[in-house]
Amino acid sequence: MSSACNSEVKPPEAEKIPKEFTEFETTRTDNYYWMRERKNPKVTEYLKQENDYFENSFLKKNKKLNDKILSELKSRISEEEKTAPYFENGYYYYSRYEKDKDYEIFCRKKDLDTAEEEILLNVNDLAKRYDYCDADVICISPNNVTMAYAVDTVSRRRYEIRFKNLKDSADIPGKIPDTDGDLVFADDSRTTFYVAKETSTLRAFKVFRHILGMDCSNDKEIFYEDDPMFDKKRAQKKLRAFVEGNPEVIAKKAAMMVEHFHEQVIAKKRIGGKARAMVVTASIPRCVEYYYAINKCLSERHSPYKTIV
Repeated sequence: MSSACNSEVKPPEAEKIPKEFTEFETTRTDNYYWMRERKNPKVTEYLKQENDYFENSFLKKNKKLNDKILSELKSRISEEEKTAPYFENGYYYYSRYEKDKDYEIFCRKKDLDTAEEEILLNVNDLAKRYDYCDADVICISPNNVTMAYAVDTVSRRRYEIRFKNLKDSADIPGKIPDTDGDLVFADDSRTTFYVAKETSTLRAFKVFRHILGMDCSNDKEIFYEDDPMFDKKRAQKKLRAFVEGNPEVIAKKAAMMVEHFHEQVIAKKRIGGKARAMVVTASIPRCVEYYYAINKCLSERHSPYKTIV
């Protein structure tokens, strides 16, 4: 690293343009406030200089070492990883990677053993059109026909929601820009709800209702959060904790897990008929609640299997 530090290439120096802020009876000066202007050519030029400096002073001189480290890291992982499938509304969902590809491939199957794989979204194909691409499947309609997925192509977490007909793989008109990437379907599989973001602050602040195939300019605002200090993530954690601790939710989840274990694992003699199921909970109290709920389901089925903690 000594050769890099003694490089003749000098690091760029950003221009200082003082801007004062007075808050709580205190005045502070920010010399680099101007760098928040994303469309300012001076900002773009300075970032280019920073990248050039890093490239010439570090990357080029350490290319062999970088390549060696990268090669060793890749040798220690599988380039064809696959997530564990999860069952939802008649399908097993999972994602996988292919060798020498950078992005996920989202898939589903009717049956893990016999059904043909259905590719929902190959992000590798999608990413070819952009310099940056972050995409994720966020929701499947209750009738299993329509898929909603979110795409960010500017690295600002401003997701555009798009829709796809899973019967013929055709895109459905009506893209929704500037969202937080979350969406849910109503039971009719046509009505959806999503959260919009402020384009400057990136604050999630409005909930809209959208009808498939319609232009999003006609979407109806359902809720507006006027408190700029509202933190959506913290609210989601509290809401999730409340929902997951509800006795009815625990009972339904326990019933689904017990049924799946018997019908899809034991009945099909997977893992040589010696399969075991594991439930991981967030706390000891939640573990005890699931213990009693699962025991009740097993008893009602007259199942020979028992639960242990």
